[in-house]
Amino acid sequence: MTSATSFGCLALDWWPDSKCDYTWCPWEGASFLNLDLTSKYLRNGIAALNGGGEIFLRLGGSLCDFVRYDFPGSHDGTCRDFSDPTNATRVGYELGSGCLRVDRWDELNGFCSDIEGCNLIFGVNALIGRTNETCPADVDCHNDAGSNPCCTTWSGNWNQSNAEALLRYTHDKGYKIYGYEFGNELAGSSGIQATNISPDVYSTDFCAFKNLVASIWSDGGDDIPKVISPDNNFDAAWYGDFVKMSFEKCGGADVITWHQYILGAGKDEAAAEKAMDSKVLDGQIHLGDTIMSTVADNTPSDVQGPEIWMGEAGGAYNSGRPGVTNAFMSSFWYLDGFGVLSEKGHQSFCRQTLVGGNYGLLQATGTNSYAPNPDFYALALWQNLMGRSVLEVERSDGVEGEGDRDLRVYAHCQKGGNGVSILALNLANDTSKVIDVTGVDGSQRFEYVMTAGDGIDGQQVLLNNALLEMNGSDFPDLTGAEWQQDGDGDNIGSITLEAQSYGFFVFEGVICNE
Repeated sequence: MTSATSFGCLALDWWPDSKCDYTWCPWEGASFLNLDLTSKYLRNGIAALNGGGEIFLRLGGSLCDFVRYDFPGSHDGTCRDFSDPTNATRVGYELGSGCLRVDRWDELNGFCSDIEGCNLIFGVNALIGRTNETCPADVDCHNDAGSNPCCTTWSGNWNQSNAEALLRYTHDKGYKIYGYEFGNELAGSSGIQATNISPDVYSTDFCAFKNLVASIWSDGGDDIPKVISPDNNFDAAWYGDFVKMSFEKCGGADVITWHQYILGAGKDEAAAEKAMDSKVLDGQIHLGDTIMSTVADNTPSDVQGPEIWMGEAGGAYNSGRPGVTNAFMSSFWYLDGFGVLSEKGHQSFCRQTLVGGNYGLLQATGTNSYAPNPDFYALALWQNLMGRSVLEVERSDGVEGEGDRDLRVYAHCQKGGNGVSILALNLANDTSKVIDVTGVDGSQRFEYVMTAGDGIDGQQVLLNNALLEMNGSDFPDLTGAEWQQDGDGDNIGSITLEAQSYGFFVFEGVICNE
């Protein structure tokens, strides 16, 4: 039996309104620099995803290593708004553009503190101080960085002075930050804006950052922020060296994070097929095992290892894909990731995004209504029903070999109760699945069966055949239906799940200790 922390981790990004991918520009009003923090829809939405426990709000993303902080003592006169889009950098904006100012930081902290269980995580610029190799003026780094190493080659070490001003202000104001991430996607060849920073250099700079946090919060207590790294697409060799070196130099990270976009690029027309493809989703199993063993093998045997988090996942990268990552079909890769990675020792799963792009849990419509996309309900049900204790599922259909991989089944102790919660997903196009759960005689069964209201590429969701709809700024109640025997002889452990649907099934009265 393993234990998860909270899979309710919601990302807000820096991307300005001008951020576009392919033919889509889905970021208007969605940056945490201009998001409407007074919106009841937004606050109610986060509260609905709490599940009676913790929820993490991650402020970060690709531009975190571009941004400066305009805080007392920063001695930095370059804090300016984001540039117009440019091809001079791989990420698409000028280095050093983007500014976090004191008043917005105050607003963000106040916003989170007003929501029960909300914890802020902030990504700190880890490129500042390093020197980027200069490219010829005609090089297109945004679209052709792979052919031009000058776009992503860096030298030197991190300069802590700008981050120090932010951290000291935060400490002095008494703001409670759950954790600080050191950089975003800067790890070795799989990095984005930087691809040559070695584990040795990165671990040295990470340790300087960790020591800075420790010195500012030297008054102790339980409020010292966690230090989190490296927030990158997983590379086993690089990660292994980083974990080993960071432990040798400063005792390691509190949380090791990795990023994944399992459906590929947002422009990929095959993303819809991948979202319902058991072979694609099975890739998560191998990666989960590999990162768990990589961290364990490089952690000293006499210390407690770091937590492992999915630090960023949105299905398809470059802002997602309309009709896929904001549609009913998206809930299958999303929930399957929860199930697999909770079994693989992961403590959290950060969704890109809460608002913004074509993968937001809430729609950024320009009217600040923030209506829910289907994955909002998937996360809300997981948060409300699936407890921290993860149970092993034993299947009799030979699933480890040639079993039915279109049927995915996961089990946890019930959240906030004395029972067992089961998540089942049926990926099959036109075949219902029957599950016989043993050992649940004498229990009560409550079910939450989710089906598409307007096709799996649509955004309407039915809960137990009833359409889920907003009531003003109030999100719909997700109430389960108590199972009643229909007279055909089915027992309480017999579940039938129709094609391309998923369901949570709670068996109350089955002893399961959280």
